[in-house]
Amino acid sequence: MLISLAGSNCPEAFLYLGKLYYLPNNKYGKAFIAFKNSIKNRYPLAYYEFGYMLENGLGCRKSTEKAVGCYVKAASCGSIDAMYRLGTAYLYKELGLDNITKGIKYLDKATVLGHGEAAYKLSNIYERGIKGHLNSNQQNAFHYLKESANLLYTPALDKLGWCYENGKMGNIKDYSQAFHYYLQASNNGYSQSMYSLAGLIMNNADIDDRLAYEWMLKATRVADPLNKAFYGMGVFYEYGVGVARNLKVALDWYKKAKEN
Repeated sequence: MLISLAGSNCPEAFLYLGKLYYLPNNKYGKAFIAFKNSIKNRYPLAYYEFGYMLENGLGCRKSTEKAVGCYVKAASCGSIDAMYRLGTAYLYKELGLDNITKGIKYLDKATVLGHGEAAYKLSNIYERGIKGHLNSNQQNAFHYLKESANLLYTPALDKLGWCYENGKMGNIKDYSQAFHYYLQASNNGYSQSMYSLAGLIMNNADIDDRLAYEWMLKATRVADPLNKAFYGMGVFYEYGVGVARNLKVALDWYKKAKEN
């Protein structure tokens, strides 16, 4: 169907055909041609994909200059991925670009249009500041962190939980809010939040320690388990937190912590 539509010069068909060639099959040459045909037929959304291939030399000769041109065109047409790429390039002196003000503007535009990672990056920038260019601003840092969390960007949910747990970025400690955001990130499979959630529950006398044990255990079973979660399980078994005390099992967990 897509090939048939592409044969009739349908630009959307060329775009999706390019993605099919690129994503599951790694047929970069065919993907590059498909994206190029989409652009020839004046479909602006293909500019980001085309630029990405030019930047990385996928199915074509690498050209950062042409890649930047494609990203600028895509960003002007509303591509938040292109805005994000230009923003990071300007900030970190990539693709021959170097302009912190422009970098922040592109990331801000991407944030407004719903790019959670762009908002998170802006939060980190304002939290730390950029020596000689931008002063640290905790109010702005928190604003962008909240924006990122509202866009359900998992690392932002975790960090927002950390802010409320520890009273950071100008906030007072609020354990119910910390629990809320850690839980959201944990439900997305974020191991650091699972670990933090277990600790938060363990220090709250009103919540059954069994729940802390369960979240700590989950933090060891995800695709990217935390080493300290294995150690935490050892502590739970050594002292009988949320589970029957068992020194042998505790020792097994401590050994796993050493191995990971």
